[in-house]
Amino acid sequence: MASSLAAKLARVRQLDSLDGTQCVQSSFAQMGTPLSEATFVVVDLETTGMGAGAAITEIGAVKVLSGAVEGEFSTLVNPAQFIPPKITALTGITNAAVARAPRLAEAFGAFLEFAGLSSSTVLVAHNASFDVGFLKRAAAQLGYAWPNPLVLDTLALARMLLPRPQVKNHKLSTLAGLFSKAAPPDHRALTDARATVDVLYGLLEKAAPAGLTHLEDIATFSAPIPLKRRRKVRLTKDIPARAGVYYFRAQNGDVLYIGSSKNLRARTRSYFTASEGRGRIREMLDIAASLTYTPTVSEHQARILELEEIDRYKPPYNRASRNQKRHWWVELTQEAVPRLKVTRVPKGVRLGPFSSKKRASASALAICRASRIRQCALPLRKVDTPYHKDCYLAQTGGCSAPCHGFTEADEIACADAKELLNGHLASLVEASLETIGDLSAAEEFEAAALERDHLKALLDGAFADLWTRPVRVCPKIIAARKLPKGGWEILGLSYGMVVATAQSAPAASPLPTIETLEECWPDVPSCRAFSREELIANSKWLLSAPTRIIVWQGTQTDPAAWHVDGVGRYLDLYNKLKLATS
Repeated sequence: MASSLAAKLARVRQLDSLDGTQCVQSSFAQMGTPLSEATFVVVDLETTGMGAGAAITEIGAVKVLSGAVEGEFSTLVNPAQFIPPKITALTGITNAAVARAPRLAEAFGAFLEFAGLSSSTVLVAHNASFDVGFLKRAAAQLGYAWPNPLVLDTLALARMLLPRPQVKNHKLSTLAGLFSKAAPPDHRALTDARATVDVLYGLLEKAAPAGLTHLEDIATFSAPIPLKRRRKVRLTKDIPARAGVYYFRAQNGDVLYIGSSKNLRARTRSYFTASEGRGRIREMLDIAASLTYTPTVSEHQARILELEEIDRYKPPYNRASRNQKRHWWVELTQEAVPRLKVTRVPKGVRLGPFSSKKRASASALAICRASRIRQCALPLRKVDTPYHKDCYLAQTGGCSAPCHGFTEADEIACADAKELLNGHLASLVEASLETIGDLSAAEEFEAAALERDHLKALLDGAFADLWTRPVRVCPKIIAARKLPKGGWEILGLSYGMVVATAQSAPAASPLPTIETLEECWPDVPSCRAFSREELIANSKWLLSAPTRIIVWQGTQTDPAAWHVDGVGRYLDLYNKLKLATS
């Protein structure tokens, strides 16, 4: 059996290497673990019946490594219950045969010791849900922690690769007749396990052209997906397991979709599995004719390059980040009687940037309600005629009514609004949470949800402001982060945008590289258009613990400082709201 397995594995390797793409071959470590080097534990059980109350009567297993049989395991098991005559007729296992056999505790422990199951082991069975279900129940019954190996079901694999009428059915005996020259299965555990080994490698040979070549492919390969699309996994053949940006392209070379990942190989291969449920992406995959990539030093640089490339190419199948330079602010106007204004070009005290005008408007409304600053946009004239009627906000106390004359109340409203725009949001957030609680208690759930959404919109802009305010006004920042394999990743930022990148060699001082970067510093205008997403990503990277700030030319001495009564204390709440509204 070992020689036939080796021959089949050689064909698997050959089929996996067939591709017309000419590019640099990635290292084996980057590609993942080939199935030709994997450890398979092929198991078969005989039981007293089909249900959860049935018991194991025999365990048979074969361990295979790199196509060679490493060992076999077989034992009868005393099930501590009667074996029905129909089961005896099927398997030949009698009550007398198991009377002196080891009990489950002894037999199962011996099996686990033989199998050496782990997250990198592949547990194989024909109709795996049956055998693995019994093994999991045995582990729970005996107090063993289930090791969660990868599970490969040869029945599911056969149904996908050998649809009827290619075979009359998918029974183990039928498939063994197709792939195996050894003794046919006979409903005894070890014999059936041996037959399953031959079936396994026969199916792997057929599955290789469709993309089942590495351990990482097992989890999703047998899920339903059109074979034409699955076979396009060959496009990922030379994609490495490193950070970078990937480009799906049409036949004429046009970019269809752009993405980034810290592991290009794993991410791009995931598109060709059932886990990809987005209709437009499935449509894109059917059109795609090639897949290219640009490697980067880190995941962060991959994300920044992705944003720049999406802005450059405007790929038709990218929905997010297509308008990343469109953002909005809530600002306090510089009129004699100030008001709040939603604008794309702020000039005064402001909060933001917000990702949409709708969110900015909702935040402006929340601040107006909290501060009682005027909401009307018309020029104000002092009202002293008997025909004037106050607006509903003035009548209900929602506005300081400066139309009657600018008073101390209006000054307080403006001062409160300015404090809120500067990030001192504790009082507003607490009041909003109390309102949500009151509305929920009164079972006014739609109103509570609306208040929640307004709070989420406000926090969205407030955290964008918190993270980016010290960075977006700084003309020159140089920061570095140590790379996992040695050396330093060095970024130069100007007004929040990346303007220079560098990398120092492992075991070498990064200072000469930093000095060179400073000497070549570009002249960047402070008023240039920027990407909100890139600004936030750079700010988070800059202010996170592993990053070391080398040069900071700005007015704020501590860029990571948060107001005691500011929005920073509500980070956990903000994350929960994002989950609730996603």
